[in-house]
Amino acid sequence: MNVSNVPIEGRCTGCRACEQICGVQAITFGYNEFGFLQPIINERCTQCGLCLSVCPAKSMRSELFHNINQCYIAYAKNKRRALNSASGGAFIVIADRFLSRYKGIVYGCCMDEQFNVFHAGTDNAEELVRFQGSKYVQSNPENSYNSVKNELQKGRHVLYTGTPCQIAGLKMFLKRDWDNLYTVDLVCHGVPSQISFKKYIKYLEADIGEQIQSFRFRNRNIFDASGYLIKVKYKNGKTFKCEAVEDLYFRIFSKNMSLNKACYQCGYAQSERLGDITIGDSAAAGVLGIYRFEPKSSIMINSDKGEELWDLIKDDLIYTEIDKTVELERNRQLSAPSPCFENRDTVCRLMAEGKFGELNKQYPLDRKKHFDIHDITAKIPMVIKKPVFYVLSAVYRFIKNR
Repeated sequence: MNVSNVPIEGRCTGCRACEQICGVQAITFGYNEFGFLQPIINERCTQCGLCLSVCPAKSMRSELFHNINQCYIAYAKNKRRALNSASGGAFIVIADRFLSRYKGIVYGCCMDEQFNVFHAGTDNAEELVRFQGSKYVQSNPENSYNSVKNELQKGRHVLYTGTPCQIAGLKMFLKRDWDNLYTVDLVCHGVPSQISFKKYIKYLEADIGEQIQSFRFRNRNIFDASGYLIKVKYKNGKTFKCEAVEDLYFRIFSKNMSLNKACYQCGYAQSERLGDITIGDSAAAGVLGIYRFEPKSSIMINSDKGEELWDLIKDDLIYTEIDKTVELERNRQLSAPSPCFENRDTVCRLMAEGKFGELNKQYPLDRKKHFDIHDITAKIPMVIKKPVFYVLSAVYRFIKNR
């Protein structure tokens, strides 16, 4: 077994399981030319092959996957607590109840003041806000798998949330099932690189002439519950907001132009899941007309532990059970990975070099293409849209049933 076979470009997801399992510190992680995490093997390597045995891209175990048993569309009753969530607040409800019930520790993705995106753990409910909200960036797992193992060995209950490839890395690293480990995987579109995102922050700062204090990818407003609103807060107190599609970074991301190569051949973009629970934006809600004016999540229960968590949280949610096939048919990432953009390498290289001005010229926002009826209704506050919709619906039903 040759350790040089550790997948690098094209298959490595950057989970860092190989690095954390290595007993001689022969593996470190750096960044490739596009800014994505990749392993670097040094002269300490003894060719033991331990790293390959835990690599999800090399040795993924089929028994770790679960079939989706139930699917719900839901949103948190406590809207204030869920305010910082990207959709219906599924994560914060699960995490809050987990800490309250088990007195354990929750791991999730956070972003610091230097715009580093990474995984961390907390047993403090007040710190969970750091894990709320979407970060469309490759999160660095750092040493979180070793940390999880230490907590599990102490007998503590652990909840680990992340992308499916990160859950895969954790389970491969641990090598066996732990009764006190619970996992939540996300419906994942794919991830741009952290280097590119930080270069984008610098680009925005140079463009406006002010330093950025925070950048949020999803924010709700009085007009729309979907949360697809970018919010940038500057250190001088000023705030800039725009629709997500108007933001260059998000636009490139949403068109699959800037993802890690492994994302385009993702083996986890399927109906069989690695997490005990899967959460994400609901793609079925719009088709079914469920909770039309509420931010909402899709919650999929995949295992006995998932059932246990569901029983723990369901009283904190407004929810409706749906046929899982509706969500599977409507949510592409539950059946196939994102398709690769033809000029992906060129785009990723320009992003890693910080050449966003050039990218903006090559891929400008086509306002005519994006204009539809939603551009009109988006200007109407939900407090007006909601009663008007229900009145018109009642009138329609009355006429239809005459």
